[in-house]
Amino acid sequence: MLLLALAGCGEEAALPPAIQLPVPSETVSLLTVYAYVGGESHVLNVSGEGLDRWRDWLRSLTLGEEVHFPTGSDPGAQSEGGSVYTIDWEGLDRDLSYRDFGDCYLVIDGRWYPVSTPADPPL
Repeated sequence: MLLLALAGCGEEAALPPAIQLPVPSETVSLLTVYAYVGGESHVLNVSGEGLDRWRDWLRSLTLGEEVHFPTGSDPGAQSEGGSVYTIDWEGLDRDLSYRDFGDCYLVIDGRWYPVSTPADPPL
């Protein structure tokens, strides 16, 4: 579970609702990444020790509060290029993607969260 706190102008802000990061248990044995980088598509299957790197990477991301975009105006629709990594964990019934269009977002089940500690996925 990831809890976030924001403060500004010397005042303490209320905690937003907890964001449940979809980090699979240690029993998951396969991850498939569909990467769109530099105009090219790639598929990467990850197993074994590579899974731990992905779990650690996901846990290292610090997310802000959910951002709402009007239909058709999300960052991917408004920019050319960028990188999109759709992450499919075996047995995890969640939609998860990491999107980098200059600003980075983790999209969980269609909800966009800005990433304040962006890092390249461990490809």
